[in-house]
Amino acid sequence: MSAKLTNVLVGIPEIADIASCGRSAVGNWRKRHVDFPTPKVQTPSGALFDLAEVERWLIENGKIAGPVPRKTVLWRVIEPLRGLWSVAQIADFIVASLVYLEACDRAVHQLSPDQQVPRIAPGDQWDAVRETEPHRLLERLGKASANIERENPQVPSLLADGLAQTPKPDPIVVRTVLDALSEASSDDGSPRFELFEEVVARLQETDRFRGAFTTPDDVAELMVRLASRSAKAIFDPAVGEGGLLLLAALHDGSGVQPHLIGYEINPRVLCLAQARFFLYDVSVELRTCDAFRTHELPMVDLVLLDPPLGQAKWGDAEVYLDKRWQYGVPPPTSSEFAWLQLAASCLGPRGQAIVVTSTGAISRRGREADIRSAMLQAGVIEAVVLLPPRLRSNTSIPLALWILRGPSDRLASEVLLVDASSLGDRGRSLYSLDETDLELVVEAVQAHREGRAADSAAAVLAHVIPLLDIVASDADLNPARYTPMIQTDVAELERRAQTLRSSLRSASEHAAASVAKLLRELAESEASR
Repeated sequence: MSAKLTNVLVGIPEIADIASCGRSAVGNWRKRHVDFPTPKVQTPSGALFDLAEVERWLIENGKIAGPVPRKTVLWRVIEPLRGLWSVAQIADFIVASLVYLEACDRAVHQLSPDQQVPRIAPGDQWDAVRETEPHRLLERLGKASANIERENPQVPSLLADGLAQTPKPDPIVVRTVLDALSEASSDDGSPRFELFEEVVARLQETDRFRGAFTTPDDVAELMVRLASRSAKAIFDPAVGEGGLLLLAALHDGSGVQPHLIGYEINPRVLCLAQARFFLYDVSVELRTCDAFRTHELPMVDLVLLDPPLGQAKWGDAEVYLDKRWQYGVPPPTSSEFAWLQLAASCLGPRGQAIVVTSTGAISRRGREADIRSAMLQAGVIEAVVLLPPRLRSNTSIPLALWILRGPSDRLASEVLLVDASSLGDRGRSLYSLDETDLELVVEAVQAHREGRAADSAAAVLAHVIPLLDIVASDADLNPARYTPMIQTDVAELERRAQTLRSSLRSASEHAAASVAKLLRELAESEASR
């Protein structure tokens, strides 16, 4: 245990987790071993022990084979913050700390020739700042943060807001958490972005509303894999925390990083996206921007978009009357066809867009049906994929994926509808798509693009519908509407029913005669005695 991490306290549940045993086993050790560490603090919920002493005892008695994982230490160190700060403040502090520590490391060790090396004065490095006297530590950390942000445009507003603006912080706790974060990543060589992803995941478990700014991993994976080719430029008009755009960059197999562009209206959420890209060391162009109000939209090869769902009154008269709505003005009650048209407007001739909407958008009538019809007749819609329910933790609204294409001289004569609503594994409250499910959907779409028959399992999901049939059906894109009906021959069913009735009557008469014969034979046998 590092000397930096002294006075970290753990309870019996944490000791049991560390030793991979039950709580009763820890209780027995306390009773049977006089050298078991004594509690440092007694709380209403139980005794707390010094983690360094516990680690030493467990190792010496063969209960664990090596040091306590530093991630275990980290979450125990963070625990006292829960009573002082909100979940959002804790997250901001941890994310800012990770960026700060990563910047300090990169300033000393350039890990790759292409990596941008931050400019950080020796006195602003954590090893120097942490030696500041406790009553001046927070002030010194704030100055170091401001210096680093001023000298390094790649970390705009990522440090000071999280490190220096946290309300009423305890300097000792701040130093302990930063030490724990430093050791958690350096202990086993794990990159700091893994810690970042763990922090974000825990935050989403605590605050389900943050799910509005993230795309579920399985949905994001499917969206990226449905893109048919590598893209030189990728745009997300509602980038949120940046996970979808980052996945597209990491998934690209061309060997050349695409130009990544992301817009986000919420500046606080955008800071989280900036931190994510910095920790992954991926270049990106991020802007705090309302995509509905700007006309500075890029032309790109690929748009990936998982916008906020259920947006009513998403604009005003100026936005509703904008000339960009070339397929029809979206209704004020829903923004989904505004997002769809915005995504389509950013595509070059060979561009693609993968957009998430609710399933209501594929079949609602009225103005939205008119917009669907116009998009269909313009050849913008390549395919629609109906997804299983409850893929998101923050909403039960079922989802659909739209695959849009850029303008072309050759208009399509058909549309692919994929019904994947029956796929997925159901957990306690959510569905998830596994690798087999993803492969089925991708195969169904890819086969249609290549003009070949899909594998049998994928073919069951796919319905290729003539464009004119869809337009004639209120431009309804629900696959269920076009599922072939089983043709029933009523006359044949009646003939089979009559045959069955006759056979049953004959069998019944035969059974009755057999029973009567058996009774007579029994009576004659009895009389002969």
